[in-house]
Amino acid sequence: FVGDRGERVLRCPSCGAAWEFPRLRCPACGEDDPNHLEVLFFDAERDKVRVDVCDRCGHYVKGIPALELSDPFELPLVDAFTYPLDVAAEEEGYGRPQAEEGRDR
Repeated sequence: FVGDRGERVLRCPSCGAAWEFPRLRCPACGEDDPNHLEVLFFDAERDKVRVDVCDRCGHYVKGIPALELSDPFELPLVDAFTYPLDVAAEEEGYGRPQAEEGRDR
């Protein structure tokens, strides 16, 4: 979530490309019904890091607020640093979206 307004920006872990994406839509399956989307917070202040989950497809995506878009080379470090979010989401029964066959993640 980038900038003062917290625009949701997704980033490809393979090539580093970034694009804006609606907050209320699952990046894995495209679900946009708020009844199937939920935000799980795992930070004590509830505004630093979060996990967006989709009850329709069972996937999750981590969200980290930043004032500006981070360097794509930092993605592996950020992913490793936020590993506890992966564990917490998986304990709740959600999984990370997998790469489609023949395509990168």
